[in-house]
Amino acid sequence: LAWLAKSPLARIAASNVPPAWEEKLGETAFEQLKTTTLDLIEDPALDAEIAKLTDPLVKGIASQRYTFTFHITRNEQINAFAMPGGHVVIHTGLLLAADSPEEVAGVLAHEIAHVTHQHSLRKIFESAGLYIIVQAILGDASGLISVIADYGTFLVNRKFSRDFEREADDEGWVYLQRANIDPRGLAEFFKKIQQRKGGAIQTVEEATSILNTHPTDAER
Repeated sequence: LAWLAKSPLARIAASNVPPAWEEKLGETAFEQLKTTTLDLIEDPALDAEIAKLTDPLVKGIASQRYTFTFHITRNEQINAFAMPGGHVVIHTGLLLAADSPEEVAGVLAHEIAHVTHQHSLRKIFESAGLYIIVQAILGDASGLISVIADYGTFLVNRKFSRDFEREADDEGWVYLQRANIDPRGLAEFFKKIQQRKGGAIQTVEEATSILNTHPTDAER
């Protein structure tokens, strides 16, 4: 019974983690990536254009638990990913593949929702074991620190469940509406990925890692 309740318990445990601890986890993982895999672009003009999309999205979040920071990295994959605490990394491949700002905003709203719903943290708890989950529920998050080093890379390579992905899609749609950004851009982006399957790229997984383990693009 405890095993079957692991996912709901992980949600409760994640909600008991202090924001500062969650930020430390994300910061640790982000610093690891900066020294290993990320080729970050420092361009104030480009950052300003991204801010035009992200500022309204962030303002529409009911909770102010997180401070979001957006980064752009040189990578041809059509992808973006988020860390606990608010670091969001955008691949140049995503920016080049999008035909409109609304398509980019749709993907970013999805990633923001992963943060606000603590999907990475909940995934860590589910993987780390019931002992750490129970500790966190009882108000002791110290066990989480012991797994930061082991799970830093995991935060990027993680594959969320389809339930998590659907939740991020649904909440991201809400964020887009609150920001007065046409949410149909998100749907158009999924259509674009679906069309790529008929060309040189044969599968969604080959087309973009952003759709790994996600609900099918047609469903979305």
